[in-house]
Formats: sequence, C-alpha cells, structure tokens
Amino acid sequence: MRKLIISMSLGLAVASPAGAFTNEPDGFGSLKFGASAAAAKTAFPAITHKGTEEFLSLYELHDQSVFGLKPCALALRFVDDQLYEIQFACEQRDRVVRTLRKRFGEPTQDKAGSSVWLGERATVGVNQAGLFSFSDRRRAQIANQKLLGYLVRSQARATASSAAPTPAATVPPQP
Repeated sequence: MRKLIISMSLGLAVASPAGAFTNEPDGFGSLKFGASAAAAKTAFPAITHKGTEEFLSLYELHDQSVFGLKPCALALRFVDDQLYEIQFACEQRDRVVRTLRKRFGEPTQDKAGSSVWLGERATVGVNQAGLFSFSDRRRAQIANQKLLGYLVRSQARATASSAAPTPAATVPPQP
C-alpha cells in the first residue's frame, strides 16, 4: 500500500501558475484525460493493473511509441477512476528532451536538468533521468489534495496507535 502511494505521489503534477505552450497534450493516443480504467483497457488491451489504494490506481503499458520515441513503458495514473497522468520511461534522455522541445517549444521552467511546460490544462515535465509525464492540471490538483488528506489521516492513525496504552499498562496490579 505505502509503495503505491509513494509511487503515485512522485508523479503528481507541479502546482504552479499556468502558462501556455503549443500542442498541450490531452492524454495519450485515443485515451483522453478523465477516461476511466475500463476505457484504458479497451484502448490498450495489453494494459496491466499494478494496484489500487483508496482513490488512486496505477496501470502499466509496455513497448509503446510516443513522438517517435520507442520503446517506452507507460504508467497510467487514475484518481477516482479518472485518468490524470501518464508517465513515460523511454531510452535516450537527450533524444527525449530534444523531442519534447521540438513538440512543445521552450520549457516554462528549466533548471537542474529538469524541464516543465505549464499549460492552461496540462503540464509536461521531464526529469534528469529522462522520465517524462503528461498531467491534467485540474485532476492532478485533486489527486494532490486527496493524497495529502490520506497522508495526514495515516499519520494521525499512526500517532494515535503509538499513544494507546499497552495491555501491560492497563492490567491492575495483583494483590
């Protein structure tokens, strides 16, 4: 459970003011942001369900091509059964960055080997390792809020259970 939540949190979109860039993505192929997991299975029959925790679900798809980059492994992330992010793991980081710049123009933010394109509806980000993602800004914000609430509740439960008296502490002394 914890591994899935941590994995999901690493992929959440950057919460920054929106900008504009050309060709904002609205999903991947025929699968658009907001689509259900059932729609993903129909669009990509080879998709594999990797886990669901509360409101987040993760699916994977291998051997895909995006903008001529291949082979790419995809992680499709859903919040409340709505696609909000696709993460791509393709080989050759330099080629990935060149391809994204050609497709989307100059990044809105570019520092320390990571680049981000912030649009009105979508965010594209690439990290130092060459992993990149397309995120629906509105749904990613919902995922961020739900994840934060989940983490706060989990921490509160952990704190409450560690503060609970142990059975030895509650046994009355024997005469």
